[in-house]
Amino acid sequence: MAEIGVNKKMPRTYKKQAYKFFLSFTKGKNRNKTIRKVLKKLLSYVERDIRYIDVILEELGKHRLEETGLSHKQIEELETIRKLAKQQSEMLVEKKHSVDNRIVSISQPYVRPIVRNKSRSKTEFGAKINIAIINGYATIDTLSWDSFNEGTTLIDTIERYHIKYGYYPEVVLADNIYKTKANKTFCKEHNIRFTGNKTNKEPILKEKDKKEYIQDCKDRQVIEGLFGTGKRKFSLNLIMTKRQDTSETSIALEILALNLGKLLRTKMA
Repeated sequence: MAEIGVNKKMPRTYKKQAYKFFLSFTKGKNRNKTIRKVLKKLLSYVERDIRYIDVILEELGKHRLEETGLSHKQIEELETIRKLAKQQSEMLVEKKHSVDNRIVSISQPYVRPIVRNKSRSKTEFGAKINIAIINGYATIDTLSWDSFNEGTTLIDTIERYHIKYGYYPEVVLADNIYKTKANKTFCKEHNIRFTGNKTNKEPILKEKDKKEYIQDCKDRQVIEGLFGTGKRKFSLNLIMTKRQDTSETSIALEILALNLGKLLRTKMA
């Protein structure tokens, strides 16, 4: 066995047994019936190894992980594993399926599961961005790795527009999720025409307002097309970077590429 410090041998980790136990579960049938048993067993392996590490550090007198010679990445992953084990143990004991700031990736602990309830996948993983189109060009309004309600960000978006340009926009075209009472009141107070997809609860439009409403709906579809173009042509749904800052930079660069493409088409038209 490998030597650790003075006359200290590597403790048994049972990694081969743990791996075989995991494989038998993934290849077996009726996994829903045994998932709690398997999770409890695998979690015990992880918690035992963490206790071994703590004992070794205490015996060596290493009070800071930096003194052990571990790399910065290894130290970060060890702390992530500690948090992950604690979260999984909490969910197992309390028989629940979610916790605050749930970790789903050791190498990317900042990634959170975001429930979308789409036909292809009910849960997505990655950054959630809120994009505003101003004068035909896209800007990232909100970028977060945690789920958030888009409707609560509209007032801040309009205020940032006011600070940047010195006046409030004439019209705001938004989805139904933005049609909250607070957003409607704010737009009315600042003489901003606020429109979007009409709901059944809203009054029937007069004939003279229908053309304006139809045109607003057509203009609002640009933002939907932008997301589709970004995913198909600019790999906005294939962010391959591993760190949080580089992932956010990649997203910003792809939005920039979208705007440059539009500028090029405008100049060549």
